[in-house]
Amino acid sequence: DAKKAKVISKRSRHHWSSITEEVRSWVESNWSSWEEKKPKWLDENMKAQIPVEWIPSKEAKKAEMERRSIVEKVSELKSNRKKIKKKVKKSTSNITRTFSVGEARMLSSSSKIDTTISRTIVPEKKYKRK
Repeated sequence: DAKKAKVISKRSRHHWSSITEEVRSWVESNWSSWEEKKPKWLDENMKAQIPVEWIPSKEAKKAEMERRSIVEKVSELKSNRKKIKKKVKKSTSNITRTFSVGEARMLSSSSKIDTTISRTIVPEKKYKRK
């Protein structure tokens, strides 16, 4: 089964279209035992390649459809999470940049004030010529 699965999963469906009925029969006759044994090769990707119509029992079809729906929703949530993280990072970058510019302005403004104050506070000495 693992060898057949490897051959099928490595090629697109149109490559094995000539043996579709054989593959369908193979899936239908083995699905329930695969569900029990859970072979390593029957992973998420392999299950996604198997048409739901090929799953023999109604219960197994329903379970597989629910599993695929959950996988799709999880994938969608992960994608949305990445988008949100990207937006937050960009916003944080803009805030940091804005804060830095504002901070620089405040510092330059305060240094101007300080120099102005120091000029007015420090009295000028008057020198007399002798």
